[in-house]
Amino acid sequence: MNAMRNLRRFARGVDLAFEYVGLVFLAAMSIIVFWQVFSRYVLDYTPNWSQEVSMILMIWVAFIGIALGFREGLHVAVRIIVRRFPPPVQWAVRLAILVLAFLFGLYLLVEGWNFTILANLSTLPGTGLPSGVFYACMPLAGAAICVYSLLQLAGVRTERDERLADDELDVD
Repeated sequence: MNAMRNLRRFARGVDLAFEYVGLVFLAAMSIIVFWQVFSRYVLDYTPNWSQEVSMILMIWVAFIGIALGFREGLHVAVRIIVRRFPPPVQWAVRLAILVLAFLFGLYLLVEGWNFTILANLSTLPGTGLPSGVFYACMPLAGAAICVYSLLQLAGVRTERDERLADDELDVD
């Protein structure tokens, strides 16, 4: 019982860290883009790092959003058709979706890792950072999708916002 509580606490901490990193990156990207526009049009100077850093942050926010969106069940779904099927077929469709999501997460994890390692052989011109920083979010998002899909396959509700939960297609 104590181990399960510790596991839930750890998972909640990882969730919160994921969300806060996404929020901080989104805020930082907004500030950098504002600074870039302000400095270009008011100061007649554009920092050479600003576009590169804002692109890195945008890519990270997008991949963090993909993982969090999957956790909340916000991915695109054609539920109107699935709801017309009998419950066993609905369950099979939900199961197939979770397996496919796990495989997609695994693909992001493995290929994202390989691509990040390969990209680290070059550097970005504006910041001098390794090019792998563009792609390091792929294996991270892939790992999160794998964890969330495994939890959902085990019948664990991963939605933090109860209003987003889809009760009609539970695996249970």
